[in-house]
Amino acid sequence: MKAALVQSFEDLDSDLLAAHPEAKEGCGASVALLLGDYLFTAVLGACDAMLCEVPEGSNTPRPVPLGSNQGRCHLPEERARLQRVGATVVGEGSSARVQCSVGTSSVTRSLGDPTWKRQDKSVLSCIPEIQSAKLSWAERHLFLLLTSRPVLEALRPQEMVDAALGFPAQPRAACGEITTKAVEKHVASAQCTAVEIWFMPGGPRARPAADEEAAGGVGGSSASAALGNEAPAKKKAKVITSTAQGEMKSARLRHIVVRFQELQRPLAEPGAKKVARSRQEAEALLRGVMRELRDELEELRRKPNQPKKPEELALRSEKFAKLCKEHSECPTSQKGGGMCGDLGWVSRDSQRKRGGGFHDAVSVLRPGDWSDIVASNEGLHLIQRIA
Repeated sequence: MKAALVQSFEDLDSDLLAAHPEAKEGCGASVALLLGDYLFTAVLGACDAMLCEVPEGSNTPRPVPLGSNQGRCHLPEERARLQRVGATVVGEGSSARVQCSVGTSSVTRSLGDPTWKRQDKSVLSCIPEIQSAKLSWAERHLFLLLTSRPVLEALRPQEMVDAALGFPAQPRAACGEITTKAVEKHVASAQCTAVEIWFMPGGPRARPAADEEAAGGVGGSSASAALGNEAPAKKKAKVITSTAQGEMKSARLRHIVVRFQELQRPLAEPGAKKVARSRQEAEALLRGVMRELRDELEELRRKPNQPKKPEELALRSEKFAKLCKEHSECPTSQKGGGMCGDLGWVSRDSQRKRGGGFHDAVSVLRPGDWSDIVASNEGLHLIQRIA
């Protein structure tokens, strides 16, 4: 596997040099490959990979770096490699730079970068750092995080773990939180990128074959399942019948939806106001809503005589209606009482017609679960399945 990954990086490097001779710089890469229960990571240049695991005998998740031993001049092995090819390392720590006849660089491993590699192929290497781990899925390993270097330079690994755990099984929200924190500590031009892979209990073998069955929840009850607690029993979805399309599964949903400037879609309601917020601002707004709802849920769980079923506990929320009326840009937000934000029973076909990732997000929800941040033709949603 290591040889195959190395060969893939070498082939990609050759392709980039041949196809983009005008490029002035190279790029890094962080690759994750899952084969059964084994995770392989290949990290190159200004990128990193980190696995979050819960050590045996502990309840505290910790970061395990998977790509921090390459492409940095101050590392002993990298410094020795550079000296063997006649390059000079100047400086210490993160400020270290490599010098040779071509110039000066803070990165010693990259894909592409014809300016350097056409004159001297020995200094900049395209060979990634490769590591492997056997996964215990949600029983021990919670998620994998791939990031660009500016994120790791801005945040300590434990800070990233804590931020991600604030949005269990909600990778988009978690990555938005991490990159927002990183951007706040960097200049605006820094490329702060993060990708999270959240591991569900049992791994791929636990995923049902039929897509109408729940494939592991997101948020709500699934957060407990993902952290190794007993998952609630699945509740059968209501079945509706359509003479035109036959029998379809459906789910009862409620949501909060916010629009943003970049959404290329006519306003749904006559006279609706133009939206000024950016997509990043819309996502930040929804992350704030998610935090408030999560805090309320934790408080409800601590109270005595609360229902055990997640869908029944979810309907005890008093904060949802308040937040929905305050933020949601859907006519359902004006409904009264417990019907606020209620979409009713929504068939799979109707879910797909909303576009984006709406149907995919709903397909993995158990009753009581909250979705991740979901994009559709209408905007960005936070969806809860209530039956």
